[in-house]
Amino acid sequence: MFTGSWTSVDWYDGSSQIVTFSGTGLTLNVRFLDRYASGCETDHVPGTGGPALGVGTAYVVGDTVSGSLDFVCIQGSVVPDWGTLPFEFTFDSAMGTLTDSPGDPTYPLTTWYRPGKG
Repeated sequence: MFTGSWTSVDWYDGSSQIVTFSGTGLTLNVRFLDRYASGCETDHVPGTGGPALGVGTAYVVGDTVSGSLDFVCIQGSVVPDWGTLPFEFTFDSAMGTLTDSPGDPTYPLTTWYRPGKG
């Protein structure tokens, strides 16, 4: 249910994001691409950021997949403010979507769709 790619729009800056799960069984590889990461901005100057890539391992339990991602900025030498981040997605079988669970409760939930479905 999780394997393959999922897309969303970043609520913070409107950039596109894609997460891809690969593998079989209850342990999956995960790759997360944020096409514009504010954490990659030079000296926190808006508009100077670039894409960020996170890679890690995901663990499936029922309709939930969770784990942690190690992030790097793809361009330049900026190290993202967040480094390693935990994540959790829940699959909604009725809608065929994922919903993330942000670590900060003040952040809104994001719905993830299969490419071309959202």
